[in-house]
Amino acid sequence: MQPNPTNLGTQQSMSRLKRVISTDDACKVYNNFANLPRARFASHILTLPCIIHHVQVVKQRQTSMNHHTYDVQAVGLRPIRIIAQEELKECMGLTRSPYALIHLWDGKLLDYLEADNAIAGYKVLMKLEKPFIALMLQRLPEGGYKRICTSHFVIALANGPASIVNSEITTLDIVA
Repeated sequence: MQPNPTNLGTQQSMSRLKRVISTDDACKVYNNFANLPRARFASHILTLPCIIHHVQVVKQRQTSMNHHTYDVQAVGLRPIRIIAQEELKECMGLTRSPYALIHLWDGKLLDYLEADNAIAGYKVLMKLEKPFIALMLQRLPEGGYKRICTSHFVIALANGPASIVNSEITTLDIVA
């Protein structure tokens, strides 16, 4: 009987994660996500559970009449290029950037029926290692965030499992 390639890949990913992430850290990841509230919308404010990656560098590459292209570096993510419809303030890590990239949290990732939170945590980490569609946000002076409109999906990728474990897991208020 041939081994199922999907199960073999999952087993290899699980083994790799167990070598680099402690059982305690895997449990921490699972428990942090399990305690997040669901997304909600009230009084023109969208509250989203997410992983927030604070932007350290925004460098403009190109400008045309309808869009601006930027290289962006955020904590815990590989560098990415975005195309925004509005002009962004360039940042080079010297001051606190008003921008963040967020990975929206999907509560379905906790649908693993495992007796052990560590095993469930490793499975969540396997999902979070994959590329994801990020939202770019700008912090508002009066509190909360607003979404930066981009011309294309912003595809982001974590630097690795350790950066996921050390990520800031929170809820953010986005003003509509």
